Amino acid sequence: MAEITTTQSFADGDTVTAAKLNNILGNSSISSEIITNRAELTVVDGANDFVLGYDTSASSLRKVKANNLVADASISTNKIENLAVTTGKINDLAVTTVKINDLAVTTGKIADGSITAAKIPDSSITTAKLNDGLVTTAKISDGAVTTQKIGTLSPNPEGTYGGSQSIPTIVVNSSGQVTSVSGNAVSSGFQGIQLFSSSGTFTVPSGVTKIKATCIGGGGGSGGYASTSYGAYNGGAGGGGGASIKIFSVSAGSNISVTVGAGGAAGSNVGASVTAPSGGSGGTSSFSSISATGGSGGGGAFKNSGANSAGSTGGDGSAGSGSGGDVNLSGTTNAFGRLAGLQFGGFGCGALPNSSAGNAGCVIVEW
Repeated sequence: MAEITTTQSFADGDTVTAAKLNNILGNSSISSEIITNRAELTVVDGANDFVLGYDTSASSLRKVKANNLVADASISTNKIENLAVTTGKINDLAVTTVKINDLAVTTGKIADGSITAAKIPDSSITTAKLNDGLVTTAKISDGAVTTQKIGTLSPNPEGTYGGSQSIPTIVVNSSGQVTSVSGNAVSSGFQGIQLFSSSGTFTVPSGVTKIKATCIGGGGGSGGYASTSYGAYNGGAGGGGGASIKIFSVSAGSNISVTVGAGGAAGSNVGASVTAPSGGSGGTSSFSSISATGGSGGGGAFKNSGANSAGSTGGDGSAGSGSGGDVNLSGTTNAFGRLAGLQFGGFGCGALPNSSAGNAGCVIVEW
Protein backbone atom coordinates (compact mmCIF):
# COMPACT_ATOMS: atom_id res chain seq x y z
CA MET A 1 0.00 0.00 0.00
CA ALA A 2 1.22 3.47 -0.90
CA GLU A 3 2.10 5.70 2.02
CA ILE A 4 0.60 8.77 0.25
CA THR A 5 -2.53 8.54 -1.97
CA THR A 6 -4.48 11.16 -3.96
CA THR A 7 -7.77 11.41 -5.84
CA GLN A 8 -6.12 13.35 -8.68
CA SER A 9 -4.70 11.18 -11.50
CA PHE A 10 -3.26 11.61 -15.01
CA ALA A 11 -3.97 9.65 -18.18
CA ASP A 12 -1.60 9.13 -21.08
CA GLY A 13 -1.46 12.27 -23.16
CA ASP A 14 -2.89 14.59 -20.46
CA THR A 15 -1.40 18.00 -20.20
CA VAL A 16 0.33 18.69 -16.89
CA THR A 17 -0.73 22.03 -15.49
CA ALA A 18 -0.04 23.86 -12.25
CA ALA A 19 -3.64 23.44 -11.17
CA LYS A 20 -3.48 19.68 -11.64
CA LEU A 21 -0.24 19.47 -9.65
CA ASN A 22 -1.82 21.48 -6.84
CA ASN A 23 -4.78 19.13 -6.87
CA ILE A 24 -2.44 16.19 -6.42
CA LEU A 25 -0.99 17.71 -3.25
CA GLY A 26 -4.24 19.16 -1.97
CA ASN A 27 -6.17 15.93 -2.39
CA SER A 28 -3.42 13.67 -1.01
CA SER A 29 -3.71 11.80 2.29
CA ILE A 30 -1.16 10.06 4.47
CA SER A 31 -1.63 6.37 4.98
CA SER A 32 -2.09 5.26 8.61
CA GLU A 33 0.70 2.78 8.06
CA ILE A 34 3.20 5.62 8.20
CA ILE A 35 2.31 5.90 11.92
CA THR A 36 1.37 2.35 12.88
CA ASN A 37 4.28 0.64 11.16
CA ARG A 38 6.98 2.88 12.65
CA ALA A 39 9.12 1.97 15.70
CA GLU A 40 8.27 3.84 18.90
CA LEU A 41 10.68 6.24 20.59
CA THR A 42 12.54 4.74 23.55
CA VAL A 43 11.53 5.70 27.09
CA VAL A 44 14.71 7.75 27.52
CA ASP A 45 14.86 10.01 24.45
CA GLY A 46 18.08 11.37 23.08
CA ALA A 47 18.80 15.07 23.37
CA ASN A 48 18.49 15.43 19.55
CA ASP A 49 15.22 13.45 19.14
CA PHE A 50 12.26 15.59 18.07
CA VAL A 51 8.57 15.44 17.22
CA LEU A 52 6.61 17.37 14.55
CA GLY A 53 3.95 19.88 15.44
CA TYR A 54 1.78 22.17 13.27
CA ASP A 55 2.31 25.87 13.95
CA THR A 56 -1.07 27.51 13.24
CA SER A 57 0.39 31.01 13.39
CA ALA A 58 2.86 30.21 10.61
CA SER A 59 0.71 27.54 8.85
CA SER A 60 3.68 25.18 8.78
CA LEU A 61 5.15 22.14 10.48
CA ARG A 62 7.69 22.68 13.24
CA LYS A 63 10.02 20.24 14.99
CA VAL A 64 10.21 20.20 18.79
CA LYS A 65 13.17 18.63 20.60
CA ALA A 66 12.24 16.08 23.28
CA ASN A 67 13.99 18.01 26.07
CA ASN A 68 11.82 21.05 25.29
CA LEU A 69 8.48 19.24 25.56
CA VAL A 70 8.14 20.04 29.31
CA ALA A 71 9.22 23.40 30.71
CA ASP A 72 10.33 23.92 34.32
CA ALA A 73 7.32 24.22 36.70
CA SER A 74 4.84 23.57 33.85
CA ILE A 75 3.36 20.52 35.62
CA SER A 76 1.28 21.66 38.61
CA THR A 77 -0.54 19.55 41.18
CA ASN A 78 -3.90 19.89 39.39
CA LYS A 79 -2.32 18.23 36.31
CA ILE A 80 -1.53 15.01 38.21
CA GLU A 81 -4.14 12.52 39.36
CA ASN A 82 -3.72 11.42 42.96
CA LEU A 83 -1.25 8.49 43.25
CA ALA A 84 -0.72 8.49 39.44
CA VAL A 85 3.02 8.99 39.85
CA THR A 86 4.50 5.92 41.55
CA THR A 87 8.10 5.23 42.48
CA GLY A 88 8.37 2.86 39.51
CA LYS A 89 7.83 5.81 37.13
CA ILE A 90 10.72 7.86 38.55
CA ASN A 91 14.40 7.07 38.12
CA ASP A 92 16.49 7.35 41.27
CA LEU A 93 17.42 11.02 41.85
CA ALA A 94 15.58 12.11 38.66
CA VAL A 95 13.38 14.60 40.51
CA THR A 96 15.48 17.36 42.10
CA THR A 97 14.31 20.31 44.17
CA VAL A 98 14.68 22.77 41.25
CA LYS A 99 12.01 20.80 39.34
CA ILE A 100 9.35 21.25 42.04
CA ASN A 101 7.56 24.43 43.03
CA ASP A 102 7.60 25.13 46.76
CA LEU A 103 4.77 23.20 48.50
CA ALA A 104 3.58 21.68 45.18
CA VAL A 105 3.89 18.15 46.55
CA THR A 106 1.46 17.59 49.45
CA THR A 107 0.94 14.49 51.59
CA GLY A 108 -2.10 13.58 49.48
CA LYS A 109 0.23 13.13 46.47
CA ILE A 110 2.56 10.68 48.24
CA ALA A 111 1.76 7.06 49.07
CA ASP A 112 2.84 5.93 52.54
CA GLY A 113 6.33 4.46 52.45
CA SER A 114 6.95 5.34 48.77
CA ILE A 115 9.75 7.80 49.50
CA THR A 116 12.78 5.95 50.87
CA ALA A 117 16.18 7.24 51.91
CA ALA A 118 17.64 6.00 48.58
CA LYS A 119 15.36 8.43 46.70
CA ILE A 120 16.60 11.53 48.55
CA PRO A 121 20.06 13.08 47.99
CA ASP A 122 21.88 14.24 51.11
CA SER A 123 20.75 17.74 52.22
CA SER A 124 18.24 18.08 49.32
CA ILE A 125 15.20 18.56 51.57
CA THR A 126 15.36 21.85 53.47
CA THR A 127 12.91 23.32 55.97
CA ALA A 128 11.57 25.69 53.28
CA LYS A 129 10.29 22.63 51.35
CA LEU A 130 8.19 21.28 54.23
CA ASN A 131 4.89 22.50 55.67
CA ASP A 132 4.72 22.70 59.47
CA GLY A 133 3.67 19.33 60.89
CA LEU A 134 3.97 17.63 57.48
CA VAL A 135 6.54 15.00 58.51
CA THR A 136 5.07 12.74 61.21
CA THR A 137 6.55 9.60 62.75
CA ALA A 138 4.37 7.45 60.45
CA LYS A 139 6.15 9.03 57.43
CA ILE A 140 9.65 8.04 58.60
CA SER A 141 10.89 4.46 58.25
CA ASP A 142 12.82 2.92 61.13
CA GLY A 143 16.52 3.69 60.72
CA ALA A 144 15.95 6.11 57.81
CA VAL A 145 17.25 9.16 59.67
CA THR A 146 21.00 8.76 60.20
CA THR A 147 23.63 11.19 61.49
CA GLN A 148 24.57 11.92 57.84
CA LYS A 149 21.02 13.23 57.28
CA ILE A 150 21.18 15.62 60.24
CA GLY A 151 23.05 18.90 59.92
CA THR A 152 25.22 20.39 62.64
CA LEU A 153 23.15 21.99 65.40
CA SER A 154 23.50 25.68 66.15
CA PRO A 155 25.13 26.38 68.48
CA ASN A 156 27.29 23.30 67.97
CA PRO A 157 26.96 21.11 71.11
CA GLU A 158 29.94 18.92 70.24
CA GLY A 159 32.31 18.43 73.15
CA THR A 160 33.18 16.55 76.33
CA TYR A 161 31.29 17.35 79.51
CA GLY A 162 31.56 16.40 83.19
CA GLY A 163 34.43 14.30 84.43
CA SER A 164 34.45 15.53 88.06
CA GLN A 165 34.49 13.26 91.11
CA SER A 166 30.69 12.83 91.14
CA ILE A 167 29.79 13.46 87.46
CA PRO A 168 30.60 11.04 84.58
CA THR A 169 32.43 12.06 81.41
CA ILE A 170 29.85 12.56 78.61
CA VAL A 171 30.85 12.95 74.93
CA VAL A 172 28.34 14.68 72.58
CA ASN A 173 28.62 14.96 68.76
CA SER A 174 27.57 17.90 66.54
CA SER A 175 24.08 16.39 66.08
CA GLY A 176 23.45 16.49 69.82
CA GLN A 177 23.81 12.73 70.29
CA VAL A 178 25.56 11.31 73.37
CA THR A 179 28.22 9.00 71.93
CA SER A 180 29.81 7.76 75.16
CA VAL A 181 29.54 7.95 78.94
CA SER A 182 32.31 6.87 81.29
CA GLY A 183 33.53 7.39 84.84
CA ASN A 184 31.54 7.93 88.01
CA ALA A 185 27.76 7.66 88.02
CA VAL A 186 25.81 10.77 88.93
CA SER A 187 24.61 10.56 92.51
CA SER A 188 21.95 12.58 94.30
CA GLY A 189 22.64 14.73 97.37
CA PHE A 190 21.94 13.74 100.98
CA GLN A 191 18.25 13.12 101.67
CA GLY A 192 18.23 11.83 105.27
CA ILE A 193 19.84 12.50 108.66
CA GLN A 194 20.02 10.66 112.01
CA LEU A 195 21.31 12.07 115.32
CA PHE A 196 22.77 9.76 117.99
CA SER A 197 22.87 11.38 121.47
CA SER A 198 23.58 7.99 123.02
CA SER A 199 25.39 4.88 121.81
CA GLY A 200 23.60 2.55 119.38
CA THR A 201 23.71 1.01 115.87
CA PHE A 202 23.19 2.67 112.48
CA THR A 203 21.58 0.51 109.75
CA VAL A 204 22.23 1.67 106.18
CA PRO A 205 18.86 2.36 104.45
CA SER A 206 17.83 0.66 101.20
CA GLY A 207 19.37 2.18 98.07
CA VAL A 208 22.03 4.15 99.98
CA THR A 209 25.68 3.81 98.88
CA LYS A 210 27.24 6.93 100.46
CA ILE A 211 26.95 8.39 103.97
CA LYS A 212 28.54 11.29 105.84
CA ALA A 213 29.34 10.75 109.56
CA THR A 214 30.28 13.44 112.12
CA CYS A 215 31.63 12.49 115.59
CA ILE A 216 31.90 14.98 118.49
CA GLY A 217 33.57 14.00 121.77
CA GLY A 218 32.18 14.82 125.24
CA GLY A 219 33.15 18.07 126.96
CA GLY A 220 35.29 18.09 130.11
CA GLY A 221 33.72 19.17 133.41
CA SER A 222 34.91 22.30 135.20
CA GLY A 223 36.99 22.13 138.38
CA GLY A 224 35.41 22.86 141.75
CA TYR A 225 35.77 26.31 143.34
CA ALA A 226 37.01 27.17 146.82
CA SER A 227 35.50 29.87 149.05
CA THR A 228 35.41 31.39 152.55
CA SER A 229 33.56 34.29 154.04
CA TYR A 230 36.51 36.42 152.94
CA GLY A 231 36.48 35.45 149.25
CA ALA A 232 36.38 32.69 146.64
CA TYR A 233 38.35 31.36 143.65
CA ASN A 234 36.90 29.67 140.52
CA GLY A 235 37.71 26.24 139.21
CA GLY A 236 39.16 25.92 135.68
CA ALA A 237 36.96 25.34 132.64
CA GLY A 238 36.86 21.89 131.07
CA GLY A 239 38.15 21.39 127.52
CA GLY A 240 35.74 21.05 124.59
CA GLY A 241 35.37 17.74 122.76
CA GLY A 242 37.08 17.21 119.39
CA ALA A 243 35.31 16.45 116.09
CA SER A 244 35.88 14.18 113.06
CA ILE A 245 33.96 14.12 109.74
CA LYS A 246 34.17 11.52 106.95
CA ILE A 247 32.23 10.30 103.88
CA PHE A 248 31.91 6.49 103.68
CA SER A 249 30.99 4.10 100.87
CA VAL A 250 28.47 1.64 102.32
CA SER A 251 26.13 -1.22 101.41
CA ALA A 252 22.40 -1.12 102.08
CA GLY A 253 21.38 -3.15 105.14
CA SER A 254 24.81 -3.17 106.81
CA ASN A 255 25.06 -2.27 110.53
CA ILE A 256 27.64 0.14 112.00
CA SER A 257 28.28 0.54 115.75
CA VAL A 258 27.95 4.04 117.19
CA THR A 259 29.60 5.20 120.44
CA VAL A 260 28.71 8.55 122.04
CA GLY A 261 31.07 10.03 124.67
CA ALA A 262 29.56 11.29 127.94
CA GLY A 263 30.26 14.73 129.37
CA GLY A 264 32.81 15.04 132.18
CA ALA A 265 31.51 15.48 135.72
CA ALA A 266 31.92 18.80 137.53
CA GLY A 267 34.44 19.12 140.37
CA SER A 268 32.84 19.61 143.78
CA ASN A 269 33.04 22.91 145.64
CA VAL A 270 35.13 23.23 148.87
CA GLY A 271 35.83 25.65 151.66
CA ALA A 272 39.08 27.11 152.94
CA SER A 273 42.54 25.55 152.96
CA VAL A 274 41.52 22.76 150.60
CA THR A 275 42.14 22.37 146.86
CA ALA A 276 38.87 21.62 145.08
CA PRO A 277 38.66 18.50 142.90
CA SER A 278 39.25 18.75 139.14
CA GLY A 279 36.43 18.18 136.68
CA GLY A 280 36.04 14.85 134.91
CA SER A 281 37.16 14.26 131.29
CA GLY A 282 34.63 13.87 128.48
CA GLY A 283 34.21 10.51 126.75
CA THR A 284 35.28 9.53 123.21
CA SER A 285 32.68 9.30 120.40
CA SER A 286 33.27 6.96 117.45
CA PHE A 287 31.70 5.71 114.20
CA SER A 288 33.40 3.01 112.15
CA SER A 289 37.00 4.21 111.57
CA ILE A 290 36.66 7.78 112.89
CA SER A 291 36.69 9.02 116.48
CA ALA A 292 36.72 12.21 118.56
CA THR A 293 38.16 12.32 122.07
CA GLY A 294 36.58 14.27 124.91
CA GLY A 295 38.08 17.33 126.58
CA SER A 296 39.84 16.95 129.91
CA GLY A 297 38.41 18.38 133.13
CA GLY A 298 39.34 21.76 134.53
CA GLY A 299 41.54 22.06 137.63
CA GLY A 300 40.11 22.78 141.10
CA ALA A 301 40.58 26.11 142.91
CA PHE A 302 42.37 26.76 146.26
CA LYS A 303 41.67 29.32 149.04
CA ASN A 304 43.43 29.85 152.37
CA SER A 305 41.38 30.73 155.41
CA GLY A 306 41.39 34.14 156.98
CA ALA A 307 41.13 37.68 155.76
CA ASN A 308 43.43 38.71 152.94
CA SER A 309 44.71 35.16 152.63
CA ALA A 310 46.05 33.81 149.34
CA GLY A 311 44.30 31.45 146.92
CA SER A 312 44.31 30.34 143.24
CA THR A 313 41.91 29.50 140.42
CA GLY A 314 41.94 26.11 138.75
CA GLY A 315 43.66 25.60 135.39
CA ASP A 316 41.62 25.03 132.20
CA GLY A 317 41.32 21.54 130.81
CA SER A 318 42.80 20.62 127.40
CA ALA A 319 40.65 20.18 124.29
CA GLY A 320 39.77 16.86 122.69
CA SER A 321 40.70 16.08 119.06
CA GLY A 322 39.35 14.19 116.03
CA SER A 323 41.10 11.42 114.09
CA GLY A 324 40.54 9.17 111.05
CA GLY A 325 38.22 11.59 109.25
CA ASP A 326 38.42 13.57 106.05
CA VAL A 327 38.22 16.59 108.39
CA ASN A 328 39.52 16.49 112.01
CA LEU A 329 39.01 19.35 114.50
CA SER A 330 40.09 20.20 118.05
CA GLY A 331 37.69 21.42 120.73
CA THR A 332 37.58 24.78 122.53
CA THR A 333 39.65 25.77 125.60
CA ASN A 334 39.95 28.69 128.03
CA ALA A 335 36.21 29.23 128.41
CA PHE A 336 36.07 30.86 131.84
CA GLY A 337 32.97 32.93 132.40
CA ARG A 338 30.82 31.37 129.65
CA LEU A 339 27.57 29.58 130.30
CA ALA A 340 27.85 25.81 130.25
CA GLY A 341 25.70 23.24 128.43
CA LEU A 342 25.01 25.17 125.19
CA GLN A 343 26.24 22.60 122.63
CA PHE A 344 27.23 18.99 122.11
CA GLY A 345 30.74 18.37 123.40
CA GLY A 346 30.64 21.69 125.28
CA PHE A 347 33.12 22.28 128.05
CA GLY A 348 32.22 22.60 131.71
CA CYS A 349 32.28 26.22 132.87
CA GLY A 350 34.20 27.53 135.90
CA ALA A 351 31.94 30.55 136.49
CA LEU A 352 30.63 31.39 139.96
CA PRO A 353 28.93 30.28 142.08
CA ASN A 354 29.05 26.59 141.11
CA SER A 355 31.09 24.40 138.77
CA SER A 356 29.33 22.51 135.96
CA ALA A 357 29.56 19.26 134.03
CA GLY A 358 30.59 19.07 130.39
CA ASN A 359 28.03 18.28 127.70
CA ALA A 360 27.85 14.81 126.17
CA GLY A 361 29.15 14.29 122.66
CA CYS A 362 27.09 13.05 119.70
CA VAL A 363 27.26 11.29 116.31
CA ILE A 364 25.41 12.63 113.23
CA VAL A 365 24.87 10.44 110.13
CA GLU A 366 23.63 11.90 106.79
CA TRP A 367 22.69 10.03 103.57
